[in-house]
Amino acid sequence: MITIAAAAALATGGLAVTQPATAAKKYTACVKKSSGEMRLLLGKKKKCAKGWKKTTWTKSGPRGAKGSAGPTGAVNSMGTVVDGNGALVGEAMTVGSLGPYPLFEVRIDGGIFTYLGNGWLYPQNPPVEYDNAACTGTPFIESNDPTLTAYILNDAEYRAISRTFTPALGPSTAWKPTGQKTAVVAAASWYRNEAGVCTAGAAFTGDRVGLVQVAAPPDVPGPLRLS
Repeated sequence: MITIAAAAALATGGLAVTQPATAAKKYTACVKKSSGEMRLLLGKKKKCAKGWKKTTWTKSGPRGAKGSAGPTGAVNSMGTVVDGNGALVGEAMTVGSLGPYPLFEVRIDGGIFTYLGNGWLYPQNPPVEYDNAACTGTPFIESNDPTLTAYILNDAEYRAISRTFTPALGPSTAWKPTGQKTAVVAAASWYRNEAGVCTAGAAFTGDRVGLVQVAAPPDVPGPLRLS
């Protein structure tokens, strides 16, 4: 009896099983001497007619030549995102949610941006930070996760957004990585909170990935939808 564990091992290739050898099938045919025409001998018939020669074989023929590659398949795509007026926003990358609100990741001008379903550009990224209490100079994103650091550094389409939300929705500023990082230990940093006030963050040890400003796409009329 094969146990469940053994069956699982068989399914995953973890248990070697020797299959019983099977005899090669023998074929017998009659070949017409004058033309080379061949007829298989089937059933109980074992003799060839006059003018025909019996032949047998058991070997497979040689492997045929490799066929040519098929055509390239279509690129997987979710389609596009359009706004409430049906105007194109950009290429749809993913669709998710933030609580009850849908989120659309959209490729625009070579960058990936996140929109709320109502058409607002949304900062779905770590805070954009600075090394001074005026929140000026070259900004950066902090990361103490090597995987996140590598992702931000190497993804040419990564974009970070900063904007205020209180007391009113403010303009968006967009950034992309410079490709440079700086390791820091117990470094002070500041960021702009949702009201736009430069606020001190906690002392940080890890990598600071530099950012450079790029054009931010606009808010659009909602609701957004796939098209």
